[in-house]
Amino acid sequence: MSAASEATQFKKGSAGGPGYPYAAKRERFRKILLSTVKTKDLKAVILALLAKAKNGEVPAAKELLERLLGKEAFKIDAPPMNVLQILLEEDKPATTDEAKTLPPIES
Repeated sequence: MSAASEATQFKKGSAGGPGYPYAAKRERFRKILLSTVKTKDLKAVILALLAKAKNGEVPAAKELLERLLGKEAFKIDAPPMNVLQILLEEDKPATTDEAKTLPPIES
């Protein structure tokens, strides 16, 4: 390491680096999305995803369940399909905490 870099490395007031160079562009894009996409649009997307999941499209079901329950919900003892089966049998909304406590279904 050179003497110049040792003299300025990790000193108070020294810039930590350039940061994320695309942050401003990403934030502008995010603002455009938020001002353009309305609640009814989001509902339509969710309903389309739900329809695909109900028709047996596994990627759609996986996306929907991970968004609803969180990826952590699938790290419980019961396999993910058991969680889905219980939710379908009970036909009621479940919280993430409820999903974590669901028992495995015996075959």
